[in-house]
Amino acid sequence: MARTLPSDLFVPEVALETFQVKFVTSLEAMSLMGMGAESPILLRGFGDLVGGGQFIQAPLISRIASLDTARDVTSESDATTLKLGSRNDRGVLINRKVGPVSLTKTAEQLAKVTPETLSANLGEQMAQSCLETIQQYVIAALFGSVSAVSASAHTKSVWSATVRTNLTTALLAQTKALLGDSAKRLAGWIMRSEPFNTDLTVFQLGQGVTGIADRVSAGGPPHTLGLPFALVDDAYLTAADSGHDKYYTIGLCPGAIEVEFTRPLHMYTPMENTKAENVETVFRADYDFAIRTPGFAFSASYANPSLATIATSGRWTYNAADHREVGIVMAEHNYSGS
Repeated sequence: MARTLPSDLFVPEVALETFQVKFVTSLEAMSLMGMGAESPILLRGFGDLVGGGQFIQAPLISRIASLDTARDVTSESDATTLKLGSRNDRGVLINRKVGPVSLTKTAEQLAKVTPETLSANLGEQMAQSCLETIQQYVIAALFGSVSAVSASAHTKSVWSATVRTNLTTALLAQTKALLGDSAKRLAGWIMRSEPFNTDLTVFQLGQGVTGIADRVSAGGPPHTLGLPFALVDDAYLTAADSGHDKYYTIGLCPGAIEVEFTRPLHMYTPMENTKAENVETVFRADYDFAIRTPGFAFSASYANPSLATIATSGRWTYNAADHREVGIVMAEHNYSGS
């Protein structure tokens, strides 16, 4: 049991006006989220995905194979009839809580901060934590689901344990090409900052094209085939391996993954506990969100999964009849600093 006491907030030797955490985690991947159909991370309306329970059931009519065939004008036989079928994609609900956080009245009275400042800071931390968690789950789900597709279909791997093959614009083009004639649908990238800043940028600066250095040094579009990108140093975009570590860059088409806030961040009325030696106020919030990756069924055996579980390819069943239905591609490469 932890309670915020005066010693946690007030240091007489320093006597600062306020103590506040500096948020440094990048939330750039959230910039790819939107409610428009063109958004790579599609934010669905309330109730669109979930009809109760811990899983998102998404029944879809399957494509009929050999629907269009040659007609024999000399035949007197009945034609063989075909039938409609269906598949069931499945997403999963994530249940989260923020806090509870205890703040004693004694701490409020003796610290160099007002109750309003403390409440505002706590609210900011809760909102930031919520966004960070959603971003982590989105990236983990993207990694886990695309890894469930046969490697040659949606992952371009140039990684080597002994010889570094780093991120280049050419590699992005090869990764995009995995989508075949649907490649022009690709709408954005998520990648770690190290290979972007050290390898991709340096690659472009060395091309010797007139004006390219100015555009690249300013973060221009030649880096990423003219597509928007998000730099997020997420744990699931790299992996330790024998020799050099692996790094992953993920490309997304519109609607590659769907998120629904089934329960937006709900702040409960602060609870005052007068039984404690130092009277405390307890703050608590809950929220739920659902994740679905079209073309996949998440395992029904893992309700409310952890990040490690949702990032595991074995928890995702590939359902798509045509691999181009999956709007995710991934490059697996080295990084010059590892």
